[in-house]
Amino acid sequence: MRDMLAELKVNQDELRRDRDEWRWRAERLLADLQRGAWGRWCNRAAAALDAVTASFCGLLAGVQNKLSEMKANRDELRQGRDQWRSRAERTLIV
Repeated sequence: MRDMLAELKVNQDELRRDRDEWRWRAERLLADLQRGAWGRWCNRAAAALDAVTASFCGLLAGVQNKLSEMKANRDELRQGRDQWRSRAERTLIV
Protein backbone atom coordinates (compact mmCIF):
# COMPACT_ATOMS: atom_id res chain seq x y z
CA MET A 1 0.00 0.00 0.00
CA ARG A 2 2.81 2.41 0.91
CA ASP A 3 4.58 1.73 -2.37
CA MET A 4 1.39 2.44 -4.26
CA LEU A 5 0.92 5.73 -2.36
CA ALA A 6 4.51 6.76 -3.03
CA GLU A 7 4.11 6.01 -6.73
CA LEU A 8 0.82 7.91 -6.80
CA LYS A 9 2.52 10.91 -5.16
CA VAL A 10 5.32 10.85 -7.77
CA ASN A 11 2.77 10.68 -10.58
CA GLN A 12 0.84 13.59 -9.06
CA ASP A 13 4.00 15.68 -8.84
CA GLU A 14 4.81 14.98 -12.50
CA LEU A 15 1.26 15.90 -13.51
CA ARG A 16 1.49 19.14 -11.53
CA ARG A 17 4.77 20.06 -13.24
CA ASP A 18 3.25 19.35 -16.65
CA ARG A 19 0.18 21.39 -15.75
CA ASP A 20 2.32 24.32 -14.61
CA GLU A 21 4.39 24.23 -17.78
CA TRP A 22 1.31 24.14 -19.99
CA ARG A 23 -0.25 26.98 -17.99
CA TRP A 24 2.89 29.06 -18.44
CA ARG A 25 2.87 28.42 -22.19
CA ALA A 26 -0.81 29.32 -22.47
CA GLU A 27 -0.32 32.54 -20.50
CA ARG A 28 2.62 33.45 -22.71
CA LEU A 29 0.60 32.86 -25.89
CA LEU A 30 -2.31 34.82 -24.49
CA ALA A 31 -0.04 37.73 -23.61
CA ASP A 32 1.35 37.69 -27.17
CA LEU A 33 -2.16 37.69 -28.61
CA GLN A 34 -3.26 40.55 -26.37
CA ARG A 35 -0.35 42.69 -27.48
CA GLY A 36 -1.48 42.16 -31.05
CA ALA A 37 0.37 42.65 -34.31
CA TRP A 38 2.21 45.73 -33.08
CA GLY A 39 3.73 43.83 -30.15
CA ARG A 40 4.80 40.94 -32.39
CA TRP A 41 6.31 43.40 -34.85
CA CYS A 42 8.23 45.10 -32.04
CA ASN A 43 9.61 41.74 -30.91
CA ARG A 44 10.74 40.90 -34.45
CA ALA A 45 12.25 44.34 -34.92
CA ALA A 46 14.12 44.06 -31.61
CA ALA A 47 15.48 40.64 -32.59
CA ALA A 48 16.58 41.95 -36.00
CA LEU A 49 18.18 44.99 -34.39
CA ASP A 50 20.04 42.74 -31.95
CA ALA A 51 21.40 40.73 -34.87
CA VAL A 52 22.47 43.88 -36.73
CA THR A 53 24.07 45.29 -33.59
CA ALA A 54 26.02 42.08 -32.98
CA SER A 55 27.18 42.06 -36.60
CA PHE A 56 28.21 45.71 -36.40
CA CYS A 57 30.15 45.08 -33.17
CA GLY A 58 32.00 42.23 -34.85
CA LEU A 59 32.80 44.42 -37.83
CA LEU A 60 33.97 47.23 -35.56
CA ALA A 61 36.26 44.87 -33.64
CA GLY A 62 37.78 43.72 -36.93
CA VAL A 63 38.39 47.30 -38.04
CA GLN A 64 39.98 48.15 -34.71
CA ASN A 65 42.31 45.15 -35.01
CA LYS A 66 43.26 46.15 -38.53
CA LEU A 67 43.94 49.75 -37.46
CA SER A 68 46.18 48.62 -34.60
CA GLU A 69 48.08 46.36 -37.02
CA MET A 70 48.49 49.27 -39.43
CA LYS A 71 49.74 51.50 -36.60
CA ALA A 72 52.28 48.86 -35.54
CA ASN A 73 53.46 48.51 -39.15
CA ARG A 74 53.69 52.29 -39.49
CA ASP A 75 55.79 52.51 -36.33
CA GLU A 76 58.11 49.80 -37.67
CA LEU A 77 58.48 51.67 -40.96
CA ARG A 78 59.27 54.89 -39.13
CA GLN A 79 61.91 53.16 -37.03
CA GLY A 80 63.47 51.69 -40.16
CA ARG A 81 63.42 55.09 -41.85
CA ASP A 82 65.04 56.74 -38.82
CA GLN A 83 67.75 54.09 -38.68
CA TRP A 84 68.43 54.50 -42.39
CA ARG A 85 68.66 58.29 -42.00
CA SER A 86 71.01 58.09 -39.05
CA ARG A 87 73.28 55.67 -40.97
CA ALA A 88 73.18 57.95 -44.00
CA GLU A 89 73.99 61.00 -41.91
CA ARG A 90 76.90 59.21 -40.22
CA THR A 91 78.19 58.13 -43.59
CA LEU A 92 78.05 61.69 -44.92
CA ILE A 93 79.69 63.12 -41.82
CA VAL A 94 82.59 60.67 -41.85
